Amino acid sequence: MVSFLRFLLIINPAAGRHRAGSRANKLKQLLEAAGHSCTAEVTSGPGHATKLAADGARRHDAVVAVGGDGTLHEVICGLIQPGCKQLALLGIAPAGSGDSVAMDLGITSTAEAGRRLLAGATRSIDLARVELLDSLTGSSPKSTLFAANVITWGAGARINRRAEGLRWAGSQRYNLATVCELIRLGKGQRPPSIDGQVCAEELLGVASLTRFSGRGLLLAPCAELSDGYIDLVQFKRTSRLKLARLFAAAFKGKHLGNDSVDWRQTAEFTLDLGPGSELVIDGELMPCNVARVTVERKRLEISS
Repeated sequence: MVSFLRFLLIINPAAGRHRAGSRANKLKQLLEAAGHSCTAEVTSGPGHATKLAADGARRHDAVVAVGGDGTLHEVICGLIQPGCKQLALLGIAPAGSGDSVAMDLGITSTAEAGRRLLAGATRSIDLARVELLDSLTGSSPKSTLFAANVITWGAGARINRRAEGLRWAGSQRYNLATVCELIRLGKGQRPPSIDGQVCAEELLGVASLTRFSGRGLLLAPCAELSDGYIDLVQFKRTSRLKLARLFAAAFKGKHLGNDSVDWRQTAEFTLDLGPGSELVIDGELMPCNVARVTVERKRLEISS
């Protein structure tokens, strides 16, 4: 039986096509039936989950993110701020359209989330510290965030932006957005550079701590949650037919051997996207010129 008694549920009411609230109620009933106290807080907009996590972690033993990858990202940024130790144990109750971290952990339902929390087992997983810079010569970051899932740029950022307008499609919204982006083939995209090397043929770039990205897309099949590395996967420009086949293969993790895909593992890298670009960190789209990414091994303690 779990040793802590005070749970805080942070709920994104819009997640899972507005089903997160009912899932949170079910989880709250499970925890309270086992004799534990459980407080529920509902987010009101972007950034609110970070504030709730930072404030509530000092009064609770575990903070549970009830939502998708974006909600989880905000909660993590509240629990672990730059230069700080983790304030409370993190729990995940998947209720979004992606839930990539939960999928890697095998948490696929509210009932399973509750079982894991009550069992009390934990594990430490890696985080990527993402420092956003104005330029390559800038020494002090404008802001520092943490990622537990996937960082994307190029076509990946445009897919994320397009998917925001396709929430009516539920778990298929990223797949539909990907199809739309394949039609464009990255027109007008400035080639990024990684560690000073220009990636002239890159269409889509991904840096992943998790095996899964989105709903069932196995973009980084060799990724491990606690190995100290992040997997860089870069899709090159090719014909639409070949790209369609590549993305179909990616659902089975069979794309890494293709000559249109570059893949490597690293503990750190610097990404130069240029002025006016965007980066997606765990589903959250934000402006980014330059990003310095460093893996912090076993930085986050999570219910497992």
